[in-house]
Amino acid sequence: MTSFARVFTDRVRTSELLEGYAVHLRGERVALGTLVALLGKRSFGLLLLLFALPNLVPLPPGSSTVFGLPLLLLCAQMMYGRSLPWLPGWLLKKSIPRSSFDSMLARTLPWLRRIERWLQPRLTQCTGRCAERLLGGWCAVQAIVLALPIPLANFPPALCIVLIALGMLERDGVLVIAGSLIGLISLGIALTVGYGLVQGLLLIGQA
Repeated sequence: MTSFARVFTDRVRTSELLEGYAVHLRGERVALGTLVALLGKRSFGLLLLLFALPNLVPLPPGSSTVFGLPLLLLCAQMMYGRSLPWLPGWLLKKSIPRSSFDSMLARTLPWLRRIERWLQPRLTQCTGRCAERLLGGWCAVQAIVLALPIPLANFPPALCIVLIALGMLERDGVLVIAGSLIGLISLGIALTVGYGLVQGLLLIGQA
């Protein structure tokens, strides 16, 4: 089992960090603010992941906007160079029962460990402090695309943010680059669809 001292180092996996926290957790409830403080800089990657993942599956109309706006807030803070994400106090105080937290970890940790086997620290300059500001700007563009009501255009920007978030969590620059390239495709699709919609509206107006 991971020792509590080790979980605060930068070299451990995210799964180890969460597991070590759960082992030493005290109290009957787990607050979001506590998790953000525990994960430190990694909390940006984790929150990006949490808000982007749902957009990889079909959602009711308007859902992408609900997830896109918090992503935009987080990305703006990355661009500004904040070391920890700022969230409203009422949200940081939100908590879940300890039993629910343990159950969630039991389901998600095996999957997270499988993903981590493929990830490793490489091209770490792509995940450093300066790079993080640039990534914040690029993810902000993707969050805007995600929030727009463009049919069938949610998946590419969401995948871009998910890959970048995973790369940030595990300091894997290769994954960050892959996500950024997918972001170019995402932006191209959005511009093409947007141009087509504008042209269609102009034709309707001239009819």
